Amino acid sequence: TESGYKYTVEVTYNRGQLVIVEGATINPWKEGSDNGEVIVIGGEETPTPQPEPEPEPQPTEGKLLFPGANFDDFDAFKASLNSFPLHSLATQVDGGKTGKALQFKGNIKKNDFIFTTTKNASGLTSGTKISFYLKGKSGRSLSINVYSDDKETNSKGKSYQAYKPFNLETVSGTNDITLQPQTRNGYTGTIDTQGQWVKVTLNIAGLKLATQENFFAVKVGADKKNGTDVDLMIDDFTIE
Repeated sequence: TESGYKYTVEVTYNRGQLVIVEGATINPWKEGSDNGEVIVIGGEETPTPQPEPEPEPQPTEGKLLFPGANFDDFDAFKASLNSFPLHSLATQVDGGKTGKALQFKGNIKKNDFIFTTTKNASGLTSGTKISFYLKGKSGRSLSINVYSDDKETNSKGKSYQAYKPFNLETVSGTNDITLQPQTRNGYTGTIDTQGQWVKVTLNIAGLKLATQENFFAVKVGADKKNGTDVDLMIDDFTIE
């Protein structure tokens, strides 16, 4: 028996005969009535087993776009770059959106690549969107290249690897931003995320991603005459 419960046993009894147990029940104690029944007070209702709650669905976060795309493994990131090294003003820093981040800080005199990676960490050759997070200020904006395996020819007849540029233009505030592919790189506008992380998404639906040579690049614009001050952090490049 267990304390806190009322045990009811039904019996048949005739004087001089054995007691025959007909059945038994176990109930939690609770208030009875005074109409001839025994009043028992105390105990609690027997707890009803509850099913385990269904786990909440987790939001899709995508796959890392290139090795070290969250900048936590900086060696893996640098090993994924093409023959041009990481820009001298770009460094790994603490305080990223998650873990570490890539910081680009200083004064630049020309439009330039921050980095170009040749490796795809996701295994995808197409997708719907590429996303990353941005924080800080810049006197000129960013342009992002998403490369393909196609070849194009410039005005001088020289062949080069085709890509679609995505131009960030002016960022003033903390709202999420979605970019569409453009026909050429542009750096018009300034950046000020007001000290917050801003999510930037590239709409890559219908694009085929490169499987060789260059894969993905981030560029920054500059005023060639006076130079441009840049103080940006970028983090968590993913693809879905």
